[in-house]
Order: sequence, then structure tokens, then C-alpha cells
Amino acid sequence: PPFGLREPIESRGTIQSSVYLCRQIGMMLSSVIVGFGMNGPEYGGSFARGLSFEAVCLVFALPALAMAPTSPPPATDEP
Repeated sequence: PPFGLREPIESRGTIQSSVYLCRQIGMMLSSVIVGFGMNGPEYGGSFARGLSFEAVCLVFALPALAMAPTSPPPATDEP
């Protein structure tokens, strides 16, 4: 059965809700970083300064690289 159905009935859906919350927060933060960071004259924006494309890529790559060692190996379902 799906993972959500394996949770105890009292707390069913809390993990999935937490994952969706983290995903939405990450999407909002990335939009803010791109919206404000890339609003400089290089991209036709109205800010006096902005981040370069390379700097934005670095900002997004660092958290991903930091989390890579904590990623578990793929889980397998037992029949």
C-alpha cells in the first residue's frame, strides 16, 4: 500500500502535509531569490544591482549539495 496508508490512523497525513509545506516554502523562496536577485540592469530590471546568473545558480546549488550526504539510499517495498 502507499506510504500514507502505513501511517497510524491518529497521525495519518502529517508527513505528507509536512512535505508539501516544505515544498511550497522552497518554491516561494526560490521565486523571491530570482525575482529580487535577477532584477538588475543586466536583465532589464529596475534595481541598481542584481545577481549574475552564476550567482543565482550557486545560491540554489549550495543547499542541494549540503543535503546530498543526508539522502538515504532508495527504499524498496517488500512484496
